[in-house]
Amino acid sequence: MRNNMAIELNGAIGEEGPRYKRRPLFAAVGPLKQAADNGDNVARVQLGNRYRGGIGVERDEKEAVRLYRLAAKEGDSVAQNKLAACYRDGIGVTKDEHQAACLFQLAAGAGNLKGQYNLGYCFENGIGLEKNISQAVFWYGIAAAADCPEAQSALGKLYELGKGVAKNAGEAVRLYRLAADGGNELARCRLANCYKREIGVAKDLVEAVRLFRMAADAGCGNAMTPLACV
Repeated sequence: MRNNMAIELNGAIGEEGPRYKRRPLFAAVGPLKQAADNGDNVARVQLGNRYRGGIGVERDEKEAVRLYRLAAKEGDSVAQNKLAACYRDGIGVTKDEHQAACLFQLAAGAGNLKGQYNLGYCFENGIGLEKNISQAVFWYGIAAAADCPEAQSALGKLYELGKGVAKNAGEAVRLYRLAADGGNELARCRLANCYKREIGVAKDLVEAVRLFRMAADAGCGNAMTPLACV
């Protein structure tokens, strides 16, 4: 079986959780389908990812949803987060923000970092549930403390604006830096803006340009206009 598999995962296609970090990524679709058919939830999520993205198989968003749902029903938090995103965005299923929020809550409660970030985003923006900035701060904070770059960036923005927390530019910069070091290009843009506008750090246009350029080179559209204006 080992010959049918690729290298060990460090999180299945961007997923988090110890089960996913221990599991191999199947190189061939056949063995992956077999494992999914045999009830392997990690394989179901990986195969769902492939159907959603058309990776090695014909793109089939409904099949992706079916696979995510099977794993989610058995309590797989990664699948719950994936299925929630499908409901939120109307991918392979009728858009249902309330159902998305419910699934994000399940994933977040089970310790899924991206589920925690997504639940915080729902609370911040009133997606599928009543807007609650305090709850957004809470869930962003949990995920940020566990090194989720998206949550660190989002929480940093709340500190920069003083939204749901006492305004603290220094803490915003710290969080943006952590998120940028974790590969979040939006956070890198926000950190660059702090250097440009002297928010929580001494003004440094050279550093601002460097950061904006890094983000732009990584494909972050948010970096293009500020870079032109520095």
